[in-house]
Amino acid sequence: MQEQGVDLRRFFDANVPQELQRELLRIVYLADRDGYKEVKDHNYHERVIPDLLPHVQRGRLETYAADLKRKFPDLNVSYEWNSKNTATHVAVTSGKVTVTFSSVTDPLTIVRNAEFRNEKAEAQGKLFTLDDDNHMIFHEPVDQSLGRLYAIIIHHAAKANLSIPAFVDVVFPNHDCSAYIDRIHLMERYQKEIGMNTKGVEVITENGIEVIKEVVSTEESMPLPKDTDR
Repeated sequence: MQEQGVDLRRFFDANVPQELQRELLRIVYLADRDGYKEVKDHNYHERVIPDLLPHVQRGRLETYAADLKRKFPDLNVSYEWNSKNTATHVAVTSGKVTVTFSSVTDPLTIVRNAEFRNEKAEAQGKLFTLDDDNHMIFHEPVDQSLGRLYAIIIHHAAKANLSIPAFVDVVFPNHDCSAYIDRIHLMERYQKEIGMNTKGVEVITENGIEVIKEVVSTEESMPLPKDTDR
């Protein structure tokens, strides 16, 4: 990771309280659990489930995201149309940070190209400059005219158990969403609070290269944080 990662994480933590971070993690768990149950209860053929499930889980996640305002009144949660008005996405803004959600197959996969993500990433261009060694340096925005920091919560259901996420990371994209500058592993950060005893995948470094290591889980369900009833 590059040097400005520490500053990015510190700025994120200053604008997104830990209670909200735990809640963002919790709704990903809830969406995977409840979406899986919804699909299973409708008795779809097992070959249909892998195609249908991500859409149902996304619908659950964005619905639960809208509910965040009840617990965090100062939070801005908005549904935004894409450029062709064919689909919406939910954006959560806390202080000077805007967060969206994206499902990717593994923690190292870059989110697919999307105009709304590119626009949000480009808007934060004034927050970064290049030093003499061509490294990006992050500058905290002093006012709204400089834009907000853009973060994406990437996640995916575990292959061994589609009712739980394999990973939930906050990633900070570069100006065109072609790379991640740094990340926060929410599952690792809050595993004690959520009673996590199962893992899906983790990223390890071997010979200086990040690789994905699968950790197989056979558990039916995972304990969730308190106050999960809906």
